[in-house]
Amino acid sequence: MYVSRTDRFVLVRLRAGRSLLLTPAEPERFVAALQSAAAA
Repeated sequence: MYVSRTDRFVLVRLRAGRSLLLTPAEPERFVAALQSAAAA
């Protein structure tokens, strides 16, 4: 999984090749939570 943030959008690239473009209310916190979960 690859996660990046650009102007309150979050792009999540999944291993299966699909991508998700999300707009969470708190993008910095959302990205931090995803990165923490991916590292575990």
